[in-house]
Amino acid sequence: YQRRVHGGRPSASGAGAFDFDAHNRPYEPDDTVDAELEQQQQMLAQQDDVIDEVAASVKRLGHVGLAIRDELNDQERLLDELDDSASGLQQKLANVQRKMDRVIADMSQKGKACLVVSLVVVLIILLIILIET
Repeated sequence: YQRRVHGGRPSASGAGAFDFDAHNRPYEPDDTVDAELEQQQQMLAQQDDVIDEVAASVKRLGHVGLAIRDELNDQERLLDELDDSASGLQQKLANVQRKMDRVIADMSQKGKACLVVSLVVVLIILLIILIET
């Protein structure tokens, strides 16, 4: 009954005195509990906001990761195609080199000299045609 009528709580000094809060209101234990509960709810709301931001960032990173994966797959496919083309060209070049080696091996020294002279004559004719046009 004394608390309801006079408010506050008995002071540490006893003798019927009561404590008051910073606003000179009687101390109410329920005010402190409500204030702490409100502060905890605000902290939870702030933590929820931070978690939502982190979740959005993780989602964006996931999309970026998927885009990078797709790009890497495309690049790998293009490199495989390029490698296949290079392998095909390398095989064709090796075939031409073998044929040239066979032709050179089959020719005698006189045949080689005739071929060189013939190629020089063709080169001179082509140069003359090029200069006159």
